[in-house]
Amino acid sequence: ISLGLVGSEMCIRDRECKGHAMLKQLWQLLWQRYVQPGHIDGQMFQILPESAARGLQAVTGEGKTAEDEKARRLCDFLADMTDGEAVRLYQRLFSPAYGSIHDWVG
Repeated sequence: ISLGLVGSEMCIRDRECKGHAMLKQLWQLLWQRYVQPGHIDGQMFQILPESAARGLQAVTGEGKTAEDEKARRLCDFLADMTDGEAVRLYQRLFSPAYGSIHDWVG
């Protein structure tokens, strides 16, 4: 029984570690695109859904206050996502095989 519990706990810790790494990468990319704001490889990619992007772009002002408000809205967006939505967004942005042309014509 105890061996099964240890194995189960390790699986949970592995998933937590993966989830943390995934959210950290999403946060960094979205921060770079919407909070700083900046170009990614010289392009202004639309990463977020239109409504979320408009909410971030609607923040007015300059400096730390505007940056803090954008960061809060970005955090709210990530927190509102289900696990499945977060995984799909991560795969779409970081997995070369996900969403390839083969998925459309296959």
